[in-house]
Amino acid sequence: PQLLQLLHVLEGTAGGSTLTPLAEACLEAAAGSGDADVAAAVAALRSATAAEMRARAAKKREALLASLGMVQVEAGVEAGGGFKILPSPGGVPELSPLAAELAALESSVDDEDADGGACMVCREGYRLQPRLLLGCYCYCRVAAAAEWPGCSPPWGTPHNLLFTSVSHFNLIHVDCHAAAKAADASLRQPKREWQGATLRNGSVLCNALLPLAAPAPDPADTPYAAAVAAFWQQQLAAPSASEATAAAGGSAASDTAAAAAAAA
Repeated sequence: PQLLQLLHVLEGTAGGSTLTPLAEACLEAAAGSGDADVAAAVAALRSATAAEMRARAAKKREALLASLGMVQVEAGVEAGGGFKILPSPGGVPELSPLAAELAALESSVDDEDADGGACMVCREGYRLQPRLLLGCYCYCRVAAAAEWPGCSPPWGTPHNLLFTSVSHFNLIHVDCHAAAKAADASLRQPKREWQGATLRNGSVLCNALLPLAAPAPDPADTPYAAAVAAFWQQQLAAPSASEATAAAGGSAASDTAAAAAAAA
């Protein structure tokens, strides 16, 4: 038995280019010698080692999940068995490395919010560059008012159109966006404006740059007002706006014709 234990320890030695395969071959030969007791002893040694390794891995996994504020529980028969990972009732331990990282991240986010955000290109915001206009990459779409019941269209929009938008709130200076647009156009394989912008936006689709006012806006801030006017002009000139306007106009004309026919 002691010899079998020694061979089993040697076969599990990592990096042994000579002893490890020899020990494994000896154990295989002993297990296949025809002696049932020896074969059972070899199988028991290997099973015990495998169980110990699984227990160590499970303990290490539980410690890692605990540091992340999570816990592993049995999924149950109705969920197909196995395990699932859920948030820990106690949350993230205060002394865990993750808690320190989250606290530092929240602090940096708070500082960035206090500064009004930072440009993804030059990493400066309104605190360092108060005269440079910041914008937010977003994806805008024009929809008919019938798609959003209960919502009022912006004042002055034709045929009761609504503008929907979504954003990951990635900020960039308008000047930095213009410089990046020019650089994309000068490539050997040029990129269109919003192709390059989508890459800068973390590969998130975008088609507009929404201007953002400074935390303490200047009453004479004409660049911001001009950028807002240009933003809405771009949305009204988009193909989706033209299609929605035509559809709304067609539906209005058909409603008028139907009302006239009913009156007749």
